[in-house]
Amino acid sequence: MTGGGETIALKVGASLVGPAGRTAWRKLRPDCSPQGLARAANDLAYAVRQSEACLRNQLRSGAGIAIGLQLRELGPATGEPQSGVALDSFEQTYQEGSTPRRLLVLGQPGAGKTVTANQLVLDLLARRATLTDPIRAETPVPVRVSPSGWDGKRAFSAWLAEQLTSEYQVAPRVADALVSNGHILPVLDGLDEMDPEDGEPTRACDALKLLSTTAPWSSRPLILTCRANDFHRIRECGAFPLVDAKIYVLQSLDSSDIWLELENYRERHGLPTDAWTPVLNQITTNPEGPLARALGSPLMLGMAAAFLRTGGTDASLALTTAQDLTEIEDLLLGSLIVVAIGGIDETSRGRSYDVHATRVWLGNIAQHLEREQLAGQGFTLDQIWRIAGTRKCLTVHALLATLAVGGALAVLDTSIGVDWSIAATTALIFATMAMLAYGIDTRSQIHTPGFRGAPERFAWKVPGHSRWRRGLRGAVIVCGASLVTFALITGAAWLLAPATSVQVVASLYLLFVSIAVAFGIISGLLVGFTTTFEERVALGQNARRPIRDGQLTALLAGLTAFFLFGGAGTVAATLVPGNQNHVVRIGIHCGVWMAFAVWFVVGFTGQRYLAAMLIFKVTGIYASRPAQFCDWACRAGILRVNVANYQFRHATFQRWLANEHSTMNR
Repeated sequence: MTGGGETIALKVGASLVGPAGRTAWRKLRPDCSPQGLARAANDLAYAVRQSEACLRNQLRSGAGIAIGLQLRELGPATGEPQSGVALDSFEQTYQEGSTPRRLLVLGQPGAGKTVTANQLVLDLLARRATLTDPIRAETPVPVRVSPSGWDGKRAFSAWLAEQLTSEYQVAPRVADALVSNGHILPVLDGLDEMDPEDGEPTRACDALKLLSTTAPWSSRPLILTCRANDFHRIRECGAFPLVDAKIYVLQSLDSSDIWLELENYRERHGLPTDAWTPVLNQITTNPEGPLARALGSPLMLGMAAAFLRTGGTDASLALTTAQDLTEIEDLLLGSLIVVAIGGIDETSRGRSYDVHATRVWLGNIAQHLEREQLAGQGFTLDQIWRIAGTRKCLTVHALLATLAVGGALAVLDTSIGVDWSIAATTALIFATMAMLAYGIDTRSQIHTPGFRGAPERFAWKVPGHSRWRRGLRGAVIVCGASLVTFALITGAAWLLAPATSVQVVASLYLLFVSIAVAFGIISGLLVGFTTTFEERVALGQNARRPIRDGQLTALLAGLTAFFLFGGAGTVAATLVPGNQNHVVRIGIHCGVWMAFAVWFVVGFTGQRYLAAMLIFKVTGIYASRPAQFCDWACRAGILRVNVANYQFRHATFQRWLANEHSTMNR
């Protein structure tokens, strides 16, 4: 009986451990065989299709609306538009092109470049799904990515593989294998987003050169989109043309296209004709008028449809009586948020956003950018706390710091014993540190870990960058300055207490020396292994990563400080007479407190972010989960990522939001 029970227990245990073990093994050693990569490519195709379908809904306010965009190919010799092709047959045109099927799509802001890239990816995925297994295994998966986090110099394959991992959770080894074996068709949406708007397009130039001259990408399929004016500026800077690429330019919608799209939208939603007829008639009778010209871009056309749907007759009257293009744009910009919210899938994380709250949140961002004169630069997640207000963040951050210190003291009290009078004093000291750090950070340009928009990211190796010299220099400077300072302190103490024995003074200085060496080592590691902005771009910085990178850096720095200062405190304690019975306790105290201090300073960015989240949750002035909201706004076409900053995709919309928000607050 007992033997039978043991056998059953072993079988049950094996049935539980076996699948878990196999799963863990697959995570550690994923299948990179041809069959395994084929399965991984199919899984990736499914994930991309789900993501792009969601984006299509947001861009067009619902599935099933295919805006009749037209593209014209530029002649290779004259650069003038040649034959035209409709968006719904663009995928077929691409497939019929000569290998290696390289494509560049140009257009004005709001002309539909992302719409085109999105539709092309979906059509390519649909065609791929109809192929037989052997042919499908040889057909690359189109993946739309923003090149804003690529510096144009780093190996494109390595950067692209990282995007697959971060965006679609593909295992790093599998991502590398998919890219290197030609299973990925990259669709780089926004070549113009690689460089700041007010700077030279150096990264975009480097990117075109690499993609045109470096194997294997000089002969692989590739799709790029770019604003037309920015592409001409890139070419004027001496950039390489994209070798073997066909160039298509998006055309403005004509009056017949606009009429057809609006009528199809009305019929789809079952709306009465009363509100739509005046607009449709004006477009027909005055095809060159301000209304027809305003609705010539897919962006404005989508906003007009949403405006008419929600505003009815009043909206129609406002559009038809508007005197000029600017007045019409002002009317339509207010419906951009309605279009984005209306395109949210019911299963999406953004389903809880409502129009009023979203308008308030975006208005606060726009007003902040205008007030701080950052309209052309954008904002980063680590600086989102400024929207909450400096004083509020100061108070909440100091409170969080005090609670954190109190928690650490409670742990120490239960483990090794702590005097609570010292604990209370220490908590107040850390609260004061938070306030002082806030004052310094708010009023000065200090580029230290976690300060002034410089969240730190540890990286052991950055392509093309050597950092050991600056780390060594930082360690020597900090260690030397600490030794001199501690020597002066020790000498002054001896002068004030001349009766102290030489042995005690020497032991005290040795304690200070060990602390100085530990300070030097931790400073050298921080300076050497944390990255500058340019190095983070070279690594492929993502606008959503500053907070996570900052906290990871703070954790690693704190652990390093614990071992260094704990060891230094233990060694130094053995040299001080009378401390032999408390060596371990002194070492732990030194390690814990210095680790906490280092974590507190380096992790300043994440602490402010948490304080801002709490304020946003209570006041409602911004989304309580800023990273998720900014990510949704990018997918919805409201924001975009430029290098590592979030920016409004349309400057006109940003100015309109700032003015409207200012008027509402009066």
